[in-house]
Amino acid sequence: MVLRACAAHHATRLQPGTSHPVWRHTRLGIDSVQPAATGFAVQASARTAVGPVASSRVTFARGLHHACFVSTDVATFAGSLSPTRVEMPAVAFRDLPVFAGAPAWR
Repeated sequence: MVLRACAAHHATRLQPGTSHPVWRHTRLGIDSVQPAATGFAVQASARTAVGPVASSRVTFARGLHHACFVSTDVATFAGSLSPTRVEMPAVAFRDLPVFAGAPAWR
């Protein structure tokens, strides 16, 4: 991304008046996971170096069981695109204990 930012800067110098979208590295975090009556209550956030990604859409997926007491779960941010910025996609993983019953994402 650094090379892309340098190239965009030089392209702007060569053609004044043109604009190139800023590319931002996105970090996705699974902020909290709590057992709930029908599964888990999960909170996640997508952030760049300049702050939270506005109107971010995070997708949660349930992974395969790796043992009888734990499963791997994934949150995915598909990225965001506008004429002025590109927020890169991101993925976060978290091992979650299996609580009583058959938990489902909410």
